[in-house]
Amino acid sequence: MAENTINVLASHIPQVAAGKYRINVKSENEILTASSSVDFIVSGFVSQIPQTEILSVYPPKEGHGNYAGTFPMVQFRRSSLPWDFEFTAEGERIPYLFLALFEEDEFDQESGSIDSTKIKIRNGNTSDLDPGYEKDKEFTYLTVPKGSMHLLPDADEMRHLAHVRIQEDQNTEMNSPSQTSIVLSKRMAFPEKKYRAVVCSYLMRSGNTFRISGEKTEVLIVLYQWNFEVLANNAYQFNDLKFKGFYEENTSERRNYENPVLYGEDKLFAFLEKNKSRFGSMLKGINSDNKKRSEILSLLKYEGKTLKGLLHELKFSEIGYHKTLMGNQWIAELIDLGKVPLLHHLKSGGKIVSWYHGPFVRSGYNVVFKEFSINPEQGIDLGENIPDHSEKLIFYSKDTNMLDLGYAAAWQLGRLLVMNNVKVVQEIKKWKHQLKINELILSQNQEYSPVNLSVDNSVRQLPDLIRNFIINILKFVDFPYDYLFPDETMLPEGSLSYFKLDNTWVLSLLFGIFSIGNDFKIRDFKRYVLHNSSLREVFDYKKDYTGFVMHSEIISNWPQLHIETDNISGFQYVTDVASTVRIFLVNGTFKTISLYMKNENAHFALDFPNQYAVNKNTDGLLTFSNKNGDTEYSVSGFEKNIYKNRMPFDLLFRQPKVVFTIS
Repeated sequence: MAENTINVLASHIPQVAAGKYRINVKSENEILTASSSVDFIVSGFVSQIPQTEILSVYPPKEGHGNYAGTFPMVQFRRSSLPWDFEFTAEGERIPYLFLALFEEDEFDQESGSIDSTKIKIRNGNTSDLDPGYEKDKEFTYLTVPKGSMHLLPDADEMRHLAHVRIQEDQNTEMNSPSQTSIVLSKRMAFPEKKYRAVVCSYLMRSGNTFRISGEKTEVLIVLYQWNFEVLANNAYQFNDLKFKGFYEENTSERRNYENPVLYGEDKLFAFLEKNKSRFGSMLKGINSDNKKRSEILSLLKYEGKTLKGLLHELKFSEIGYHKTLMGNQWIAELIDLGKVPLLHHLKSGGKIVSWYHGPFVRSGYNVVFKEFSINPEQGIDLGENIPDHSEKLIFYSKDTNMLDLGYAAAWQLGRLLVMNNVKVVQEIKKWKHQLKINELILSQNQEYSPVNLSVDNSVRQLPDLIRNFIINILKFVDFPYDYLFPDETMLPEGSLSYFKLDNTWVLSLLFGIFSIGNDFKIRDFKRYVLHNSSLREVFDYKKDYTGFVMHSEIISNWPQLHIETDNISGFQYVTDVASTVRIFLVNGTFKTISLYMKNENAHFALDFPNQYAVNKNTDGLLTFSNKNGDTEYSVSGFEKNIYKNRMPFDLLFRQPKVVFTIS
């Protein structure tokens, strides 16, 4: 898809709307006439939308950033969800839900308050709700005062505030849907305010009974909600990560300076002048010309937890242990390769410190087993069979007088993972036994040529159950986190770390899995396991793999962030190991990582002016009108721009593209 295009649909009407239905069947013949009926329900979300239906929200949940000028939005995984119920306006189907935006101060925070200007939060029972698909469950609804009703869309506006986006090249690795539905808030976010975004439907109330309605009322049922806070849009903060390659601090030693958030240019310049010894070159640039001044102020702008802010503040480095240790040069060299010193409990009851490393190491690391080496004269000799015990993979570092348990731990982990799956254990034992029988039959046929017993060649194929189990293991799906990142300094919050995959560690992991049952010759392990075509698509021990891992709330709050490298083969696989940690593996090497949001995933916003130049009574509401057959819309308080479009796509806000380069 071209970068300057976006594919959308005005709506996606489901073939059958939510509701109760009856099918009547009548049969007639010469002998008798019979009839019957079948009742069924097509359900929709009337009291709550589950988290699994939400792909993303913007601003993000509990967000704290420069969201001024943003029109909040919610993106649903199912493209037809907003149109599940059949409501119409002027003969056209409209969504049954909308996104309301309220300031926290607009809610009645005191139970039992009689303040009629505040929004009241109430609870009801689904037994009193029509349509009622669930009984005796609590739901939340709001009663909105008349003075706040203008903040809510009417039926006609609701159809302009919802649409379907089509993602033609979505990331199949992350199970991203090709079509999603988006519902936009009518109200804009302003600086220095706390907001609550509420996905809701209108309710008609009659006594104690509630009914979902397509008409505007003062009663709203809460289907989903989240909170966020908007910072002042004149906030500044020095961040050395942003200035890398532009302006360096005037300091020869690295110190943890305090860099406060400053509001207004006056306070910023006072801070820079006070710390002139650090920011001399920056001040010189600011005072040189308007272009440099604008460039530097843009870098100093504090975005908070916006995508732009989080991307620019990502700590980019090669993976590794980042704690200062007193020791000799050998200790420093091993740490530089990706090893970590950890407490080791001995069988005898004692404790020592030993080396460990996970599957992700630094670029200089290169340890191979002789039987899997390109050069058969190099590497650690394992013998004829794969190791049948973890102790065979414990090594000793003479330079540091410490044990190295990286491969032994991988073997032990493989054994533990497979032992937790009884069906796979049984299947491996059965399969290895069948291979052994086949081997004996072949041997007998060679020794006693007159007797030629049949051989079942199908057993040479790795059973599906074992293959699927191994593929998930190789992709680190549901993998123990501490084995991947044994120390918190290896992957701190807000980091992007690149690595090399240690194929020998992965092989040790597989050794532990296939240690179940009979001895397994390395020859057969290669032939039947490593050379399996499905497994080789995920892991080929003869190839070099590199990758990177991101630890950031970007992962959960911007699920459709587009990430790519300069390696044309794309990603070998992408795996989420936690809600904020994602692994990307590449077949081969790469030099750059690019992160950005495509047009298809952009949110809505306008360039917010200096907050002190905005009228305090401005609502920032999207308003729609029909003029000569064209739909026009504008934003109250910002009427200088009148747009002609069915939906407000002129307000789509493109996020910046951030590129990280490995030097």
